[in-house]
Amino acid sequence: MGQELRPAGQCRRVPRPGVLVRRHHRLQVGQPRQRLPAAPVRWRDGGLGGRLRPAAARRRRHLPLFRGGLVRGRLPEDHLPSQPDPGHPPHDLFDPGRLRLGHEQSLRRREQAPPGGAGAAVLRLIALVLLAALAGCLPPARPGPPDEVPLLRLAPSALPGGMAAQQRLSFEHGGRRQVVDALVEVDAEAVRVVIHAQGQVALRLDWDGSTLTQTRADWLPPQLSAERVLSDLQLVYWPVDAVDAALPPAWHFSGPEQSRKLMHSDEIVAHVQRVSEQRRVLRQNRHRYMLQIDSVPVIP
Repeated sequence: MGQELRPAGQCRRVPRPGVLVRRHHRLQVGQPRQRLPAAPVRWRDGGLGGRLRPAAARRRRHLPLFRGGLVRGRLPEDHLPSQPDPGHPPHDLFDPGRLRLGHEQSLRRREQAPPGGAGAAVLRLIALVLLAALAGCLPPARPGPPDEVPLLRLAPSALPGGMAAQQRLSFEHGGRRQVVDALVEVDAEAVRVVIHAQGQVALRLDWDGSTLTQTRADWLPPQLSAERVLSDLQLVYWPVDAVDAALPPAWHFSGPEQSRKLMHSDEIVAHVQRVSEQRRVLRQNRHRYMLQIDSVPVIP
């Protein structure tokens, strides 16, 4: 052919007039600028590739089923909002172009859950845990011996001038401390107390001097009783003379306003301290708990 051809392994450059095509370790000569059809590539059965290809093929057989479960059809035209929602703040929660997860539900939506939905259930669960821990700070309500601490039932009118306050109640017992909030209103006709935790009403009581009515949440532990709440409240705020007159024999309540003591014979059963105008501290020695009351007056 005019030129001597040598195997490609013995030369560094391929002659331009011809085209050398390697096919299965052979050299073939083609016409200049003519592309020869390539022989089909034959895969070797052995090696790592031979072991991985069947596994990949088996996985690909499941891909159409998985894809069909993800995409059922075309999304509706209103899936992406075109106009902001006038009933919500003009930020990115309902702006056009935000992806929705479902009907009228934005991916970044922060709308508050309805009272009967999951949000309320979570709040009730948090309040239940908090009140359960609070119940652990109080001793069990059990019928005690005759020398058990008496529960007060003083008339609402026995508190001169009444009171209306928002209070924070801090209980300490056995090294644990729990806090709940309360609204207290006392006038000549009734004592009204509402205790709530995490925005959930736990206990509501009304004492008119003869009948004590209460409304309890179904998740409220039984140790937190309206009777004990009313008695501690009157022990802290009602006048010394009124409390002492209501006690059974062998019980006495005395002391100045800054430090009042409930005595049974020579035993200090309870101690009430007035730390400041807003703070009172009650220590129930027999029950071994401490109640700190931080009170802020409110206008009824």
